[in-house]
Amino acid sequence: MKSWMNLNCRSKMARCGQSALVFVLLGACSAPQADVSSSESAVTPQADVAGAPRVDAVSPQAQAVASQTGPVEITLVDELDGIKSGYCLDIARGQKADANPANGLQAHTCYSHEGELAIDQIFDASKLADEQLFMPEFDVCATVSAVELDATVGLAACDGSETQRLVLSAAGKISPVADSSLCVTAADETRTGRSETNLMRALSLQSCSDGLAATQVWRTRSEDDRAG
Repeated sequence: MKSWMNLNCRSKMARCGQSALVFVLLGACSAPQADVSSSESAVTPQADVAGAPRVDAVSPQAQAVASQTGPVEITLVDELDGIKSGYCLDIARGQKADANPANGLQAHTCYSHEGELAIDQIFDASKLADEQLFMPEFDVCATVSAVELDATVGLAACDGSETQRLVLSAAGKISPVADSSLCVTAADETRTGRSETNLMRALSLQSCSDGLAATQVWRTRSEDDRAG
């Protein structure tokens, strides 16, 4: 009997190897069952935890700059008629520590050509992912007067309002989250400041256009970037 059982098992071994579900008579031949508990748990979606707070989705534009940190200036990619280092977002009608946020923002010659970022042109790069253009030295956020054509660009205490939710996109456009067809735009007219090398342009919301790229496409620049 034992000899017959062994022979019978050997005749079934091919089928045992082909499928873990084949059960061989008398228990003499069996295939180990795969342990799938760990693999199943790795791919099984987890249900939401009751009462857990939901995290608001971050816009794709904000994700594009989410990895940036530290102080930066925000400058036009095209230097236009800039004599030294192009145009940066800057607090109007004041210089550095003497600047008054109540005067709003303008495009002004970047002071970083002097060797360091100026405090009235510094923005916190980490806040860009939060859809804020935040100036840490003055504790204010860029604020448009309205989400509409020709709106001006000012500064105010940060409150997360619609007029402060501005995104610097991967394409370099600064737009209100509420209307991505509008872009922060430097004016065509150039004015001079304390010297012929201090150039200024007004800012406003205008329709985004490839034809206005020279006055609508911005980028961040750190002191390390300047040094490089």
